[in-house]
Amino acid sequence: MLGFALALGSCIGNSNTATINETDSTEITSGDSVVLSTNGHIKVVPEKPSYSLNSLKNVVVPANFKVSDFDWDKHTLSMTVYYEDIYDAKAVNKMRAGDTIVFDDRTIVVEKIEWQDSLMIINDGPTGKTCYTREEELKEKRRQDSIRANGGQIIYGALLERKSKGIYRSVADPTPHSIYHKMGKVTLPLSKDFVFICSKVDPNEPYDTIRVDQQQYIENMRDRTFIPIDTHVKIENGVITNITRYWIP
Repeated sequence: MLGFALALGSCIGNSNTATINETDSTEITSGDSVVLSTNGHIKVVPEKPSYSLNSLKNVVVPANFKVSDFDWDKHTLSMTVYYEDIYDAKAVNKMRAGDTIVFDDRTIVVEKIEWQDSLMIINDGPTGKTCYTREEELKEKRRQDSIRANGGQIIYGALLERKSKGIYRSVADPTPHSIYHKMGKVTLPLSKDFVFICSKVDPNEPYDTIRVDQQQYIENMRDRTFIPIDTHVKIENGVITNITRYWIP
């Protein structure tokens, strides 16, 4: 992950990128992932989450909770469930200038698309162009001040990572993390065979796999924050069987 973050650098859209001039020839129709407009352009939207708070039966979800959200007497965990924005690759690959994409709940008009390894950079990314001349910097500041003064929202671009199985994920800029959205809070039972897996401070060391005395281990952790970018909860038949906290740089 650290390498991925460094690869983004401080200036998205540098000499390592290549502009896309042609779109995917795959035929697509209006559906959950793309909307065809009468003017010939498309609107790409994230796919609907594969789960809901009422259907947490057999799924792995990113989650947020505190140590105090464990009820060890009742053997339950109260957590806030999140989901990440995933896009159908066929729809994304079809995009061209003039199309739109919904990214982090914002609708963005595509002006240009560039590539940096597996990253698709739309309009210089979510935070906009980061490498300015002094003249460009002053012009951009005046533009932003004008937008804010008129009660408007500054909208730049998007950053997607091409994944396997024909999907893209949304990526925050300039971090390598997915963009997560809050779904809601739920309380679920912990399995009697519940396993807690936690990364070490040194990412080169093997993860701790705690099968007994999980309460003692968790309450004695130095860093006891559990957030969506590093915590995944596995649910089987409506019961939490595994919590994994990953190493994040």
